[in-house]
Amino acid sequence: MQYVDLSIPIANGIPSFPGEPGGYVMPFASHEVQGWVSHQLLLYTHLGTHIDAPAHFVPNGKGVLDWSLEQLIGSALIIRLRHAINGGEELQRKDFHWPREPMAGDRIILHTGWDKQWGTDRYFNKFPSLGVELVEYLVDCRIGLLGMDTPTPHASQAAVVHELLLGNAIVIVEGLANLDRIPVVEGQIICLPLPLQGLDGSPARVVFGYETELQESNGEAVLR
Repeated sequence: MQYVDLSIPIANGIPSFPGEPGGYVMPFASHEVQGWVSHQLLLYTHLGTHIDAPAHFVPNGKGVLDWSLEQLIGSALIIRLRHAINGGEELQRKDFHWPREPMAGDRIILHTGWDKQWGTDRYFNKFPSLGVELVEYLVDCRIGLLGMDTPTPHASQAAVVHELLLGNAIVIVEGLANLDRIPVVEGQIICLPLPLQGLDGSPARVVFGYETELQESNGEAVLR
């Protein structure tokens, strides 16, 4: 198996949406004083690469720790754009290349390439949105998880889209990165939030794995 880390690294001062908290890494102990090193973390539940739980938008909804491991880990399908984007677009089903139709329980990852804007003002201000019709289509397919390389599903209709997905028990994974390093469309995703009891979301480490095999003629690794 080959593995690709799809997570944005968390560092001191990591930004979030304008007006929302960022993340901070504060030294607590040092080699010079205590003889050992440790840090205190101040993290926002929707920081960097993160998972949303129903409680984020659904009153009395379940927390991030209530997602089952079976829903967060397993086979995944990467859906890539058919064309380049400038930012600010509303993307529909026709804008993506679908290797096959989504099926019940599928883990779907939408690859737009927007993670390349991370660290710029455009990342949070000009990102493309997932059209409501596209989201309704995925809900009708009864997928289990929807991942994206944008900071949130929609710029102006965030509540509508979140309620559609979370209200239908679909995991939302936002802020993915490095999808362009994956040369296949199908593989395995491991998507693990911090075990935050009852909370609305959590930063997550997300990893994608795909199989390779040794080619008998020269012993080189090739995609299976």
